[in-house]
Amino acid sequence: MRPTVLLYVPGGGFQLESQMLLDQLEGVDLALILPGDSVISPWMEAFPIHRVVPLGTRAQRSRWHTIRRFGRNLWQSLGVLRSVKPDYVVCIGSSICVPGFAVAKLMGVPRVYIESITRTDSLSATGLLVERLGLASRFYVQWPEQVAGRSDRHYQGCVL
Repeated sequence: MRPTVLLYVPGGGFQLESQMLLDQLEGVDLALILPGDSVISPWMEAFPIHRVVPLGTRAQRSRWHTIRRFGRNLWQSLGVLRSVKPDYVVCIGSSICVPGFAVAKLMGVPRVYIESITRTDSLSATGLLVERLGLASRFYVQWPEQVAGRSDRHYQGCVL
């Protein structure tokens, strides 16, 4: 039986990085989880697609707005995780996965966080949050300097 991977595919450059990751995910059944306002690229059409509310928008940046959206995303992520029953949840560098990682952790589903290849000097705010809250079972960085003696960060060459 092939493992099922639930892959968070945020918008923008993260979509390209997610597409690049597909080459590394051979031999798995893949389901995608996207922000509700994200465009579906042609490469995504071959996979089941699930939607969650994005945590923030450029127009709405208030904390209250973000907290409400976090709660909605959390609830939607619970529904997706119950429906898909993934063996792994994977995300590349975007905050949209934080609620889903929290739910997956409570459900005992392994979570893999991959820092964006664009983060050359330091971790992203999302990466720091995921790391501090212990939300990832495995935390990959794209640059060897980012390991810096941290046993919880892993560098395996360029994952993307």
